[in-house]
Amino acid sequence: MPMKTILIVDGHNVLHKLERYRQLKNQKFQLAADRLVVDLVNLSGSGDFEIIVVFDGGRATTESEVGDVKVIYSGESKSADSIIEKLVFKIAENRTVAICTLDNAQQKVVSRNGTSRLSPRELDSLFTDNREENQENRPKSTRFRVDSRLPDSVRDKLEKIRRGL
Repeated sequence: MPMKTILIVDGHNVLHKLERYRQLKNQKFQLAADRLVVDLVNLSGSGDFEIIVVFDGGRATTESEVGDVKVIYSGESKSADSIIEKLVFKIAENRTVAICTLDNAQQKVVSRNGTSRLSPRELDSLFTDNREENQENRPKSTRFRVDSRLPDSVRDKLEKIRRGL
């Protein structure tokens, strides 16, 4: 089985470029960041990617896992760009890597070792395709009737009560 592509997402870049996050970001940054992470977790469920999202900020560099997505905050002393570049050079030796950013300088640096690029708009299309695929695969009706789970004797008694007998 081939290894999944590692998708590294420049979190702030995506939040600034896609309308769905810009509106939330204007209210509160963390809401937009959380929504992006949720969308990435859902995308990781498709099985096509292992995903890492990197954000600028935080007091210290932190890493956590949300679902199957690794979330990294760069901290005060580093930039997300420098973390992304280090990740790409480390991972690209053994794996296929794609990076989602519109940062031209970063694209030039990481493309030297065969890393492919995905624009935020292309990432948004992946989100949409994944959401549509999930809806198609969802059972048509999730409604359950209690009476279908009851023994016949209980159903008969309830029917008599309903009719007032």
